[in-house]
Amino acid sequence: MAGALENSGDPLVESLVRERRGALVLYPVVESEPRPATDGSIDPRHLLMAFSLVAPKSSADSGRNSVRFRTRDSGRRDFAIIDRPGDGS
Repeated sequence: MAGALENSGDPLVESLVRERRGALVLYPVVESEPRPATDGSIDPRHLLMAFSLVAPKSSADSGRNSVRFRTRDSGRRDFAIIDRPGDGS
């Protein structure tokens, strides 16, 4: 949908392509093999959220960074990696 490919070969996908349209997919990831609860749920401590981003093709044409991500924990400014509370790692 972001116009990253010349042509996907899929008419539905091609109908969604716009010059300034990108795509962001957000999805949960289970890093280990947790035991599901009796209702089938997984303890949120075993999940992390991941994403994949395809910026619009037009964002690469300008020669400048149009999309930027930053995470911050103002209480831990000197740490490159910030563990989750209660993570134990």
